[in-house]
Amino acid sequence: MPKMPLPKSTSRSAYGSVQRRHDQLRQRLFHEAGRLFEEMGGEEGRGFEDTMVEQIAERAGISVRTFFRMFESKTDVIFLDMRRSMEEYFACLEEALPVYEDPLAAALIARLEQISKFASNPVNATRLMRSLKSRHFVNRRATWYTLWQGQLQTVLLPYLPKRKDSSIRAALIAAIVVKLGELGLQHWEETGGAEDPARAIAEVWLLLEGVLKTARPAIETYLQTSMQKEPPARRSVKSAA
Repeated sequence: MPKMPLPKSTSRSAYGSVQRRHDQLRQRLFHEAGRLFEEMGGEEGRGFEDTMVEQIAERAGISVRTFFRMFESKTDVIFLDMRRSMEEYFACLEEALPVYEDPLAAALIARLEQISKFASNPVNATRLMRSLKSRHFVNRRATWYTLWQGQLQTVLLPYLPKRKDSSIRAALIAAIVVKLGELGLQHWEETGGAEDPARAIAEVWLLLEGVLKTARPAIETYLQTSMQKEPPARRSVKSAA
């Protein structure tokens, strides 16, 4: 992702101070939204339905207008801000691509780095677990994962050798990375979330690698056999007079 240029009249220290206050406000909003969600009954009750933006903003000491300058909806603070997660991921990818020759390796390492940094904050780890358990976040997560996959495919394509299958390779890598992240986090949630979620994603990758190695001989045999078969004769269809 492109980096935001610093205003000429603003020193780096001043800019950093503003950013820290902004981040602290975000964390306060996450904390208060989570508290309200649980007070209103949580996932088992009407925690999501009865938690209002006005209440979150009041507890955090800001206006509703300021809230909507920062977030699209209460879903972003009760569960996950997927837009920010994508931005954090592509920032990690920007750092990983010059380091790793293999775009798949770079894309996977970026995902591990991004989720590890995110979940190192206890408030974020709680939000992550809440989002994975909630029926209210399923559709939003699916929508953003689709966008994530499409953007990743676009970013990776220039880093692949120019071949006829470059486009499908980029699409395949993007699909693998996004789906592995999803399955890894599901595995993390099912095992109680005690360890770093990045480790859970890495473990799922190793499982996939083992499955693919096991299946490869059968797929290669199938391809060889199918190439030896004569294609079925095409039947001509006469148009009605």
